[in-house]
Amino acid sequence: MFDHGADCASDPPHRRVFALGASPTNTLIKAPKELIIADSLPGATITALQKLENGPFRFTGASLILPANLLARMTEMTEDADPARRSIGARRNPDSADAILEAAEAVLVEAGYAGFSIEAVARRARAGKPTIYRWWPSKAALLLEVYQRQKRVDVPDTGRLEEDLVGFLKNLFSHWRETSSGSVFRSLIAEAQSDDTAAAALADYALGRRSHTGQIIERAKARGEIPADIDSAVVADLIASFAWRHLLTNRLDEDEATIRKAVGYVMRGIAAPGR
Repeated sequence: MFDHGADCASDPPHRRVFALGASPTNTLIKAPKELIIADSLPGATITALQKLENGPFRFTGASLILPANLLARMTEMTEDADPARRSIGARRNPDSADAILEAAEAVLVEAGYAGFSIEAVARRARAGKPTIYRWWPSKAALLLEVYQRQKRVDVPDTGRLEEDLVGFLKNLFSHWRETSSGSVFRSLIAEAQSDDTAAAALADYALGRRSHTGQIIERAKARGEIPADIDSAVVADLIASFAWRHLLTNRLDEDEATIRKAVGYVMRGIAAPGR
């Protein structure tokens, strides 16, 4: 037996993890046959072990010896045994979900998209990967919920379409610039370039946002500012394209004059005759 070299990041601070039987030399083990969890064991872990009748583990003094592939399952069962973090099957426990979402946001802020992974989030939240995957089937789904959780953008209703669109874009740019949501959304767009699941999630989200922005256009139709046959979805796409381009090129400090000029060009194309 030898020390694996570090505490297991997903375990409580008082528990040390060692590897056994995979190598006769004091070098890094790539595939340990057994793991030893030494020192005191939490009550939740004992409860989890009691569920494993005749399980493939044994105690040696105060240490627990178990197969390496059982450790992930133990972590999951430990969460389920802890009343404060119980997953409730497919239903989310709000406390656990919040902890995971907060951990995901923290990982993104600290490590960026390149360092973001389900493993990193699990370590940060002290949660089991199976729990995360049960509630968020992909990294994209988790990224999207982190973004939606953060997004708070006021949509003006001034009675004039041009002012509503300018105000909306100013608020959106400010939100992306002043919070981590801009970085999160860029990460989701990046993930969508190489992952079909992420692309589908992003497309669904964009469809919903198009409908939301389209409501601004529909209000203008009702006031007679623009003709009734204007396609609100297309106008919403034009506004979104302007916003996304600025996000992806990190030009979120655009001044109001430039935003107003872009909106003005759109208005010229859709304004009702005589207005």
